[in-house]
Amino acid sequence: MSNNEENFDWISRGSHNLHKVPVSTLLRWFLYDVNSDDAMENISIFNLTPISSEGDEKELSDSNNRLDAISEILPLLNFYANATAEYAYAMNKQHMSAIADLPKEVMDAAEEALKDFYVNVTFSALVSAFASAAELRIINLNGTHTEIKRGD
Repeated sequence: MSNNEENFDWISRGSHNLHKVPVSTLLRWFLYDVNSDDAMENISIFNLTPISSEGDEKELSDSNNRLDAISEILPLLNFYANATAEYAYAMNKQHMSAIADLPKEVMDAAEEALKDFYVNVTFSALVSAFASAAELRIINLNGTHTEIKRGD
């Protein structure tokens, strides 16, 4: 992330409050919400300032609260992450095999790993986006319940 981007803030206008959140805060939330165990080790990805162990504990606690706030929609987010993985793999399978001239057997062997990668990336983005949106009161999830059952 360039220094110019760091100067921008995300501004949310709720019904009663104006939230001005630095991009660095949103990125830190992202790291903690998608991989809290390794968040401190990965802050350099976004050129974030390191924090103390006390700050780390606070970020972990805040992340748990954000994730608790969206726990009821996690099955829906997981559904969309898996649907996106299926779609992305199907869209890219033909292009990847043509470009790399990979045999069908190699592509079939890589299918599960690629789909898992797409699921993880998509789910991480969805979880972080919805957790941040709930924290900023852009969305309100009171009384929400989801359950996805896929029929054959």
